[in-house]
Amino acid sequence: MGVSLNYFISRSWVFTGGKYSYSVEFLGFFITGGIGLVLNQIVLWVFVDFLSLEYRISKVIAIFIVIFWNFATKKYLIFKN
Repeated sequence: MGVSLNYFISRSWVFTGGKYSYSVEFLGFFITGGIGLVLNQIVLWVFVDFLSLEYRISKVIAIFIVIFWNFATKKYLIFKN
């Protein structure tokens, strides 16, 4: 449900429509969001377990990395004209 709402909000308020159909855009949106979730976990794992950084600081770093990932993939891959 959250991915669907995020897709429709992004499509209508943030990005203009791209060159792909709605179904292809949504699938790409879903896949890149899933990769962002995995990326978040990897960043946390590396910073907490390997670099011994405090978990709250690690989470803030992970949030910024995943925000950049999500915006860049949506702008340059999913909704690119």
